[in-house]
Amino acid sequence: MVLRWSNWPLRTQLAALCALILLIVNLVLGLGLRGAVRAVLIERTAAQLQQQVAGLLAAELSVPPPFRQGAFPPANRLRAAPHQPERLGRALAEAGLLTQIYAPDGHVTAAATGPLPRLTPAQLARALDAPLTFTASTNENALLVVALPWHENGVPLGVIQVATSLAPIDALLRDITARLWAGILLAALAAALGCWSAGYLVFQPLQRMLLVSRQVAQGDLQARSKLRGANEIGRLSQAFDSMLDHLAATLAAQRRFVGDAAHELRTPLTALGNALEL
Repeated sequence: MVLRWSNWPLRTQLAALCALILLIVNLVLGLGLRGAVRAVLIERTAAQLQQQVAGLLAAELSVPPPFRQGAFPPANRLRAAPHQPERLGRALAEAGLLTQIYAPDGHVTAAATGPLPRLTPAQLARALDAPLTFTASTNENALLVVALPWHENGVPLGVIQVATSLAPIDALLRDITARLWAGILLAALAAALGCWSAGYLVFQPLQRMLLVSRQVAQGDLQARSKLRGANEIGRLSQAFDSMLDHLAATLAAQRRFVGDAAHELRTPLTALGNALEL
């Protein structure tokens, strides 16, 4: 039977609250960390795809520098001469990339080498000006798609669309998430044990006061907690002992009053009894 929260011992409540707070904080931080790691991995993978495409352009289409050094010009646009999309598409496919090449008007000049989503007109317009990165899902798996503008002497020749599977990134994130969950649970357990142990030091004075109150209830008016301290529990203990002192003094005064009253009433009653006997 599960006890109600109000019936739990204070030490257990403290330990549960510590574990719950730490669990929530670590969960929020963990989700944020997972999202940040995923964004960094996607960004780096997209950059690697761009460098790979630039290298193939240099190798297959004799692109002049700066691509032979693997750098991008300020506009971050791919330049090539001559315009050979079929040859470039085969080279990219041989490199293990899912590839599709578009003309500026949107028709495909090199058919897709795998299950690639087609670019929308808005995506094509954006990719003609600057690299575009996004994720997409197919019937087989999730993909990281990079669409790169292909220009020659400022004239747009098309858009190179390449993609790679997100399976390695997702597998790494699953491993990170599993380790993260294990760490969060262990940290919550350690926090609960630590708070439960610390609760003994915090609530031990209350146990002492509870024992004294039971002794007073059984008639021992001399029992005192005798706890000292400037914190809340210390002040409560001192007030508790002062209350017991006042209670003991009041009861002693009542006993004296009853004794004195009995003595004062005994003499007249004795005289009255003697008078009645006569």
